[in-house]
Amino acid sequence: MLGSSKHEEEPPTPKPQEHRLSPMAIACSRIDLPAIHQILVTAGYKDDDLCVDELSFQQWTTQMQFCLNARRVGDNAFGDKVFEAAIERYTAAIDEVPGHSIVIYARRSLCHLMCDQPEAAFRDAVLTEFILPGWPTALYLKAVALSELNMQSDAMNMFNEGVKQEEELMRKRGLW
Repeated sequence: MLGSSKHEEEPPTPKPQEHRLSPMAIACSRIDLPAIHQILVTAGYKDDDLCVDELSFQQWTTQMQFCLNARRVGDNAFGDKVFEAAIERYTAAIDEVPGHSIVIYARRSLCHLMCDQPEAAFRDAVLTEFILPGWPTALYLKAVALSELNMQSDAMNMFNEGVKQEEELMRKRGLW
């Protein structure tokens, strides 16, 4: 689990009978960045519904419009795998309305990983978890970043916490 991304050896994953791993957990356990990218593209912004912010009308009309435009350009770059441009646009969106979208932070975290910037990826994953504590995607991205920083023990602990949180979330939703 969470071995080197250089793919020298296949990292062991938790046994299927012990845990039901989601596609995100599996991709993160293998440090399969293209698979993580595809999952984040496919998932879209539905997880932002977990994080509810109350915004004033003024914020919506000015800040949110700029944020949405920056996010749209960032999403296009993210989808096209132009990760440096996605980082730039997501940063502009975050600068305008910080903490509004956990998905933007998660996507920017992955962009940093794709650009070989694990410290920045870790910071974004931490910010994501700060906004929505216990969100499994944030925990998984933290685990991948820690693994890329050669902090394997911490990465394994973070991954296991993500699995635990995801199982709890799925049980609450009646999906497992």
